[in-house]
Amino acid sequence: MSADLQPLHTFLGIPRSLAVTVGARTVRLTHATAQDLGPEILLYSEPDDAMALIYQVGDLPSHDLWLDGKHRRIRPVPKSTMHILDLGVHGEARLGPSYDSINVHLPRAALKAFAEMSGSPSVGSLDAGAEWSTIDPVVSSLEPGLRLALADPDGNRLVREHLIFALMAHLATAYGTMRIAPKLMPGRLAPWQVRRAKELLTSDLENEISLAELSRRCHLSPSHFSRVFKATTGLSPSVWRQWYRIEVAKQMLRRPENSLAEIALACGFADQSHFTRAFARRMGATPNAWRQGEGAR
Repeated sequence: MSADLQPLHTFLGIPRSLAVTVGARTVRLTHATAQDLGPEILLYSEPDDAMALIYQVGDLPSHDLWLDGKHRRIRPVPKSTMHILDLGVHGEARLGPSYDSINVHLPRAALKAFAEMSGSPSVGSLDAGAEWSTIDPVVSSLEPGLRLALADPDGNRLVREHLIFALMAHLATAYGTMRIAPKLMPGRLAPWQVRRAKELLTSDLENEISLAELSRRCHLSPSHFSRVFKATTGLSPSVWRQWYRIEVAKQMLRRPENSLAEIALACGFADQSHFTRAFARRMGATPNAWRQGEGAR
């Protein structure tokens, strides 16, 4: 194995990363690029009771791979290729001069917890079929959103979780044993579920609420909850909550004693600039302009 490069852990050592809790375990994503980390890199992973998804955002030239010390030369991998690995062995890969991949660490316990939330038999493993040759259009369609989430890991939590749960649902059904139970298939939320979801989304605007918690309180899987919430309300949970924040902000703007900074904080925006941008996108005018016009009526 190579000794002249400082190794980086594929799932813990990459700066561009994010994590989502599923059950008692954490699903981790990283985005490794030559632009960020240099033209040559040595990535490694320790043995773990987990699976890994490696998705090539760009073409990957031929490179060296070691599994438990045994060397293999891997042929070039075209962009949009994904590979599912069992992380039961120590692995090292020397990449260069160009690489661009999204790497997903999926503990088996997290897959099991996700299947249980979905009312499905447990998913113990995933199988992509052909090594370094699986191209999945669903995963490819999720790639732009995953890259945006990885570029801003502190962004909207509901959006981030929705993407990860959508990816897990697809992988678990396409390459695992998970099946959606027939009782989860109706296309709308029940009235009590709508009330509960909206209560949770509006009760504490200053703090985020996870998609996992919303779906759990409505007794649905995260992916199914997101789908039927949008079918019921016309908006995703995150967009609905943003809309509600703007509506609360409009009421506060009608009172001149409320400063923009105070309104931004009370409505759960990161800062006044974030509030101004979000309000302008929704209303077509900045908060100040709206306050002087519509808000003054």
